[in-house]
Amino acid sequence: MATKEERSEMGSDENAERDEEKWVTHYSSNHQILLVGEGDFSFSLSLANAFGSASNICASSLDSYDVLIKKYKQAKSNLENLRKLGASLLHGVDATKMKFHADLGKRKFDRIIFNFPHAGFWGKEDNAHMIEMHKKLVRGFFRNARGMLRANGEIHVNHKNSAPFCHWNLKELASESSLALIQRVNFNKEDYPGYQNKRGDGSRCDEPFPLGESSTFKFGFFHRAKKVCKATTSLGSIWNKSQHFQNIQMQMQLWPNSSNFNYPQRNQSMNRIPLHDRLPSAIPTRNQYSRMFDENLNGVVQTSQRNSYDVAYFVPERNFGADYNVLGGMRHGLERQMMEVPRTFNGDIDYQYELHRISILNEHVRRLLACQEY
Repeated sequence: MATKEERSEMGSDENAERDEEKWVTHYSSNHQILLVGEGDFSFSLSLANAFGSASNICASSLDSYDVLIKKYKQAKSNLENLRKLGASLLHGVDATKMKFHADLGKRKFDRIIFNFPHAGFWGKEDNAHMIEMHKKLVRGFFRNARGMLRANGEIHVNHKNSAPFCHWNLKELASESSLALIQRVNFNKEDYPGYQNKRGDGSRCDEPFPLGESSTFKFGFFHRAKKVCKATTSLGSIWNKSQHFQNIQMQMQLWPNSSNFNYPQRNQSMNRIPLHDRLPSAIPTRNQYSRMFDENLNGVVQTSQRNSYDVAYFVPERNFGADYNVLGGMRHGLERQMMEVPRTFNGDIDYQYELHRISILNEHVRRLLACQEY
C-alpha cells in the first residue's frame, strides 16, 4: 500500500503530465482558442483529442444546435465528446457580429480560427456577385476578430489557393482592419485526424468538398507582423553573411602564394558583370606605363567597388586575355611592361613612379578587402 508521501508524489506527477504543453501544428494546449463557423465540430474535436482536454477551446457555429444535428450525422456525437473534454460550445454565432455576443464580447483569445469561410451557394463561385458576398463575410469576420485578439494573438483563415478563391484577396481584407499577414503555410487535412470538411449548405451539406491546394493564412496586429518580418530578415542576413564568409574562404584557398604570383589562375570560372564606369587615372596619362597600369588597376578597383561578394574573386587581366588575381595581375602587368616597353633614362624614372603608384593602390585594395571581411 502506498504511503501518503508516495500518493502525493504520484499526484504531482499526474498534474505535471496534465499541465504539459502539447502542440498540434500551430496550436498549443496553452492557447485560448476560438473556432468560428464550425460545421460538424470535427476540427475542434481533433484539437481537443490531441491536447487531451478541451478546456482551452471555445467552438462556435452559425447554425443552432437543432439545425446542426439535422445537417450533420456526426455533429451530436462530436458535441458530446467536446463537452466531456471541457469545451465551451456556442451556437447561432454570426462571425460578422460575434464581438457583440454575450459570451464572447469580453473574452480575448490567442488563436481565432475560421476554416474555409463561405457565404453559401447562391451561384457559381467565379461569379462577381458571389465573390463579393464571400469577401463581405471575411471582411466582417476580421473586423470582429481583431477586437477579440490578445496582443500577440493570431487570426488563422484556412482557405483554397486556386481561382476563384484566390481572388478574395484575404491580405487586403485583413489590412482594412489593421491586420497584417504574418505567415502563410500549407494546410494539410492529415495533420488533424478526424477532421471532416463539410459543404455546410444545400442538399449536400454533409458532404465534403475538394480542398485541393490550401493554405493557413496567419494574421496579426501590425506590430507583431513587423517583429516577425524583422526576425525573418535577421535570419536571412545571418545566412547571407555565412555564405559570404564561406565564399571568401573558398576564394582565399584559390589565391596563389608568394612563389607563383607571376602565373595566372587557370580553369576558374565566374559570372562576369560588365563594368562601364572606369576609375579615372590618379595622374595624367603621360606614357605607356600609365596607360597600361590604369587599365589593369581600373579592373582591380572596379571589382572591389562592384559589390561586397566579388572583392575576393579573380578579375580579368584586360591586356593579356587571361584571369589573374588582384596582386598577381598588377605584378604580371608591370613585368610585361618592363619587357615590352623600351628602357630609357626617363623610362626608368617613370617606372619608379609607377611602382610608387602601385604600392599606394595595393594598400588601398588590401584595406578594401579587410573592410569587406567585417
